[in-house]
Amino acid sequence: MSYKQLVMMEEISLAFNREDSYALKEASNHALGLAVAGFDKTYTKIAIVAYVLSKITSKEHILKNQSWHDVKNTVLKALEEAAQILRKNKAKKFQKKLSEIEQDTRDVDKKFGNYLKNTWDKAKIKIASSAYAQGLSLSQATELAGADKADLQNYIGFTKIHDEGKTGSSMKN
Repeated sequence: MSYKQLVMMEEISLAFNREDSYALKEASNHALGLAVAGFDKTYTKIAIVAYVLSKITSKEHILKNQSWHDVKNTVLKALEEAAQILRKNKAKKFQKKLSEIEQDTRDVDKKFGNYLKNTWDKAKIKIASSAYAQGLSLSQATELAGADKADLQNYIGFTKIHDEGKTGSSMKN
């Protein structure tokens, strides 16, 4: 069992239960750092899940919707089951559960789609862009996040994220 993954999933579950989009975003960033350091797709998927949940909980129209309570409980149950699976050290089953959580969040997209069209796909691009900003090549970042390379290039072209955090010296220095 990966203790870090378990703690991370528990933190994500607690933050989602509190509807704390900021804590979910922080969890996403933490998971991404671990994903990039070890080129680990499981941490990447955790980062994407946390990022998508942060987007969902930041939308007022979703949180006030009559159906929100049922949707929230479905996702919470899946997050808790994922933590239980990690406690039993079942990596393949954990991957399957992450895919189920992805489907649950895609269902939220469909149900409350006013502002959440393709949140999962956008999250992959955002995570890939952040991985690229942390030093991965474009190809490595798209492979790690499962993002489309052309979409990532397009996104990077419109943002300055890829310039953040890069330090180093030029040949002039």
